[in-house]
Amino acid sequence: MKLDLEPALAAGGGGTEMSSEVRRLILVALGEQTLSFADVLVAEILLVERSYILPLPFYGSAVLGVIHHQGGVVPLVSLRRALGESAAVLPERLTAVRLTELAPDGLAGMGLVVDRLVGSVSVEDLTKFPAVTYVPAASVLARLAPNLWQPQRWAA
Repeated sequence: MKLDLEPALAAGGGGTEMSSEVRRLILVALGEQTLSFADVLVAEILLVERSYILPLPFYGSAVLGVIHHQGGVVPLVSLRRALGESAAVLPERLTAVRLTELAPDGLAGMGLVVDRLVGSVSVEDLTKFPAVTYVPAASVLARLAPNLWQPQRWAA
């Protein structure tokens, strides 16, 4: 199956035209929803100890902070908080989906914290489970606030 990433990138603020071969979908849980990330959007799945997160002051509650990972810095964003859901208490170990450079502008390399990893499924196997509804991650990424990475200002 060919996935045209141009609409997803345009919805998320990206401007790069590209088409990539999608073979698998990475499934994650966020509340009652199961989100499906195209394999070309997922660099890796991270398991992060909460104590390793370096908080960033002056950013919104969705920005949990950053972690050091393989010689670099990975920003972590709570998808629940970014979408306006209640700010639940963070568990000791977080699951994050780290996005590739094919992600919409401003999201490449970011770790999106989800509730749990469900698994992966091939595109061909999707037809075997017609009753299961997967929410495309591209539609969720398009709903993220464009000012997610803007520091909050002091109230005057």
